[in-house]
Amino acid sequence: MTKCFICNHGSLDKSSFHRHIDRRKGLKGSWTIGKCSHCHIESLYPRPSEEELNSFYEAYYDEGKFVFRKEKYSNLAWLRKLYHKFTGDVDPRDFISPSPKAKILDYGCGGASYIQHFHKKGYDILGADVSDEVVSQSNLNGLNVKKVNDFNEIPFPTDHFDIVYLMQVFEHLRDPNTFLKELNRVLVDKGYLYISIPNAESVWRKIFKKNWISGYFAPFHLAHYNEKTLTELAEKYGFRVERTFYRTPESWFRLNVKAFWHSEINDLGVHSSWIDSKLAKFCLNALLRVIEFPLRNRDCMTMCLRKDI
Repeated sequence: MTKCFICNHGSLDKSSFHRHIDRRKGLKGSWTIGKCSHCHIESLYPRPSEEELNSFYEAYYDEGKFVFRKEKYSNLAWLRKLYHKFTGDVDPRDFISPSPKAKILDYGCGGASYIQHFHKKGYDILGADVSDEVVSQSNLNGLNVKKVNDFNEIPFPTDHFDIVYLMQVFEHLRDPNTFLKELNRVLVDKGYLYISIPNAESVWRKIFKKNWISGYFAPFHLAHYNEKTLTELAEKYGFRVERTFYRTPESWFRLNVKAFWHSEINDLGVHSSWIDSKLAKFCLNALLRVIEFPLRNRDCMTMCLRKDI
């Protein structure tokens, strides 16, 4: 039986199976995605082991190339927010407004500017990441970032944070149930949790189908959620949904267009194309905004939840 690793009650419906390969950097192999008969969440089958995932990530990332980049234009928040409204980028600096004494966790902080921004603004913000290089370089540049050694544990005390945010992290987890318990543990009562993930109900998934690389991203995205399935899962662990919003980042849309246009290429993440030119970016983004204006189910779903015990 192809048991669902998320709910542990249902099994994956074999009639829903569809096969995928890595189109971004061309990892060898193919992977199956199927929908659970009980919780209706789609997931990768079979679920990769921790050792397999580590080997995937080692092959995918070259840590020797990581360079810490300092945040620019931190005083032009209004301009950044306006720019992201046009590009569709999902940036926690645009929608998280902490109280002055809030304690914040950026889980999976990577090399992004988010943690730098909140740090510069004087907030008590900590980060966590799986990359040794990200952790060491972040700490050398004055940030407080801890190493994640076990995805089932968050390396911080109980009832510690007022806000936790995860930008494109949750879909990578092997055990979202245990992780939601951990998120509940580290948050204070009534604390806020922000999760941004690909939206399994996106209109672009239906249009691009197997070329929906922004969402499928096998074998790294282990599960695919929509608003209903993520809400039901989060409520099991003491969270209540405050609001949900959707955007489609121009970079995601462009990646899917590249996958469709260059169907023979499996290293799209490094392959340069006319689609990546400044003119093409602008035109594709303008077209995207017009088409999406009346649509709700866009590519990226951001859910604001509150610990409700």
